[in-house]
Amino acid sequence: MVEVEPPSMPMKALGTVVGPNNTLICMSCHKLGQNSSAYMLADTLTGSRLCQRCHPGHYAQGTPHDLRQSAPHEENRLGQTVAQGGPCSACHLSHRYAREIIPSPLDPDGYCITCHQAYHVAAGHARTKMVHPESHCLQCHNPHDAANGNFLREPGNDLCLRCHVQLGGGVVAGMHPLGAMDRPMPAELCVAGTPPTADSNVVKCVTCHSMHSAGYPSLLRMPPDSNQLCLACHRDQLTAKTPHGELPGHGQSPILSAAQRAVVAKWGTPTGRDGELLCVSCHRVHGGQPDASLLVERPRYEETCLACHPQMLDVVGSPHDLRTNHPLEQNSKGMTVLAAGSCSACHLGHGAARAPAPTAGDPQGQCLNCHQDGQCAATKQPGAVDHPKTACTECHNPHERHGGNFLVQDSAALCLRCHTDQATLAGGPHDHTTSTHPEKWPAQAAAQTGPCLPCHVPHGGERADLFRVGGDRPVGNHDDVCLSCHPDAAWGAASNIAAIHPQKIAPEHSRVNLALVPTDAAGNKRMGCTTCHNPHGGVDPVHLARVGPHEPTQALCVTCHRDKEYVKYTGHSADKLELLGFDADSCKPCHAMHARPSETYGQMLSPRFLAERCVQMEGQPYSCLPCLACHVAGGVAPSPERAVHPSMIMLNINTPADPGYLPLFDRAGHLAADGQVVCRTCHVSHGRLELLQLIARGTTLTPEQQNAVRAQVRPYVTPNVCYACHGEEGRMRYLYFHNPRMWKSAPETAPPSAAP
Repeated sequence: MVEVEPPSMPMKALGTVVGPNNTLICMSCHKLGQNSSAYMLADTLTGSRLCQRCHPGHYAQGTPHDLRQSAPHEENRLGQTVAQGGPCSACHLSHRYAREIIPSPLDPDGYCITCHQAYHVAAGHARTKMVHPESHCLQCHNPHDAANGNFLREPGNDLCLRCHVQLGGGVVAGMHPLGAMDRPMPAELCVAGTPPTADSNVVKCVTCHSMHSAGYPSLLRMPPDSNQLCLACHRDQLTAKTPHGELPGHGQSPILSAAQRAVVAKWGTPTGRDGELLCVSCHRVHGGQPDASLLVERPRYEETCLACHPQMLDVVGSPHDLRTNHPLEQNSKGMTVLAAGSCSACHLGHGAARAPAPTAGDPQGQCLNCHQDGQCAATKQPGAVDHPKTACTECHNPHERHGGNFLVQDSAALCLRCHTDQATLAGGPHDHTTSTHPEKWPAQAAAQTGPCLPCHVPHGGERADLFRVGGDRPVGNHDDVCLSCHPDAAWGAASNIAAIHPQKIAPEHSRVNLALVPTDAAGNKRMGCTTCHNPHGGVDPVHLARVGPHEPTQALCVTCHRDKEYVKYTGHSADKLELLGFDADSCKPCHAMHARPSETYGQMLSPRFLAERCVQMEGQPYSCLPCLACHVAGGVAPSPERAVHPSMIMLNINTPADPGYLPLFDRAGHLAADGQVVCRTCHVSHGRLELLQLIARGTTLTPEQQNAVRAQVRPYVTPNVCYACHGEEGRMRYLYFHNPRMWKSAPETAPPSAAP
């Protein structure tokens, strides 16, 4: 404590006197006859030496209030500069104030505003108003002492806490902490006016509040209806808690619903101008819950969360409510679900309650932090094989269990949300929910519900293609899946519905969607079940053929066999065959895709659809020549007098590239260089392509061409197999083969139908 000399001591040194009881009198400072100084003063005013006798150090030497440095030419009311009247004379005279007193609400004594106003010496520090209520300059400032900065009477927060003592208790008292941060003061606050100090990482009252120039209520430096002030310091803290460095949802100022705004209003805290959630909607900077992150209300189980998120109520009592199955499970803050509520197992106010464990299927890592080995949900892991290009929360809602397995929708509707093209399955043969042959479904499929799950496993299965049924090693285009239910339809099966379509895809037949054509072990394209069948097809078209609704399945055949579409201009057109009582769809009745292999003839020619019309020709080895099922006596088509060529093995003198090529066939009906003459040696079952294309283009045919189209006969060009045996007579035998009497008496000139 500084001991102040009694008034008599400076007077004794000056050689002056004091009055009774050490009272200051005129002769204490003046000496009669002292003509060496102005006003007969006992000492000089230079450097305020006389003033310093009694008031040592009060002129704040070296500070801005020492006008010798800041304003040496400034004059007081007597016209004196500080050089003439001493530093103290800038404000003080011996018998009165050195300037005109201008009282104001912020300076009722009028001492400070005489300089701190526009056009005066301290205009640069003018104070036109005092925002802080019920205070004035000299309550906080001591103009003679700059030790605390800005001439404050006390350092740092001590001055504020002198009046606001209850705000300095820290988080244990529910107050925002004051003191050093672990990072520098944010630039945003410095720009807003926070005074820079040597200890620039120290949080002070003036970090957020301004006494003289606050533009917002509560002396705040930034608007209170936004999160700008809070996020200036806390943005980095919040973004560090998210996997991708983004502000968590509560920090992004979401717009609240009317019900949520009502919750905030009940708490007595504000929202943003447009109903946004603010930091101060949930937190109180002064007066929050002690040791509870300054929250307005201390979290109680899940009540606080569900107050704003009642739609999540369904999680209570579910397997995701860990109070029911893992009550002592702790989150990253060491809180158990029993203490902090079911929501706390996964959520904190500003981030996840567990360390993220990102994977391809869970990029946020919010699910697999529990659903992995060693964690509380280890028994519910998705497995090694997962649905590609999806994330957990696209299909699952951890807060909603009405769909089963926390699915966001019923499993069927969920699958069809993305796989819309597969919606055609409903009501079809492969819809397990309406299947008319439940006995054909494998046990693992029959045990499932819905239309999709009997065949598919969304995740956790063993096959990368997500099929539940089929072999251990998928082959081709999932034929193993199809054949797990339809083994009798396999290629080579001893069944009357075995697949007999050649599996090799010839280059000229590559028009089919190659995504539906598998590749075999040798790298060759080959047929698969799904090349022709759509497993997700409905009741129309039949047999799940890959054609549109109400479209004939014959359209599937001409997808590859494009040149066969012109058969519609011949006597073998589907329309004419249907008039004769045949099932003409899918190129029936001559062809079959599935038939007993031992009973087929030639290129997928099968008696399966002609069985009741087939007759055994005398002297022929075939049980049924397809052509003669119709072209026989009593048949539905014209019956020739002579039906078949004598049975003998011949050697074809031509190759398919030769103009005169007439094909020979073996006993199985396949092309052979050393074969026999059969119907298809001379006739083209699907018609002469070059002539039929003329018809399709609207070209008028000659009579000769019309005869060739009607008879569906090949052109006769020598040399050929007929010429090899019969020479020049071969032409007549060829033209009148079915009527020998005609070729024996026919003129040498060939009829029009013999034109090439």
